[in-house]
Amino acid sequence: MGEALSKKAYSIFIPDMPFSFAIFHTKKAQDIIKGHKAMKHWYVGGHSLGGPAAAMYAENNQSKLDGLFFLSSYPASDDLKQAPFQVLSISGEKAIMYCNQKGDQPADIPALT
Repeated sequence: MGEALSKKAYSIFIPDMPFSFAIFHTKKAQDIIKGHKAMKHWYVGGHSLGGPAAAMYAENNQSKLDGLFFLSSYPASDDLKQAPFQVLSISGEKAIMYCNQKGDQPADIPALT
């Protein structure tokens, strides 16, 4: 997905994480944003446990972000329910996640999802 977006002229950052788990460095987005001051719009997100890590960063940096995305993932808490940015959640039909049998999303997903 990152490669396809980069071919459409989007800047994509997929950083290395300690032990390949973003949850061990929830402020990595801060380092990337500081290194690219000319960029005006930022979206953060992650796959699996990368989603909660991105949500933790987003929760504390809402004014710096334009959006948050989850790839077969979920927010770390319900503190983003009133976030000022949009949220995108993507999962496969065979992903075992948080949806109930009707496919409804859980209450902790932000309202703008």
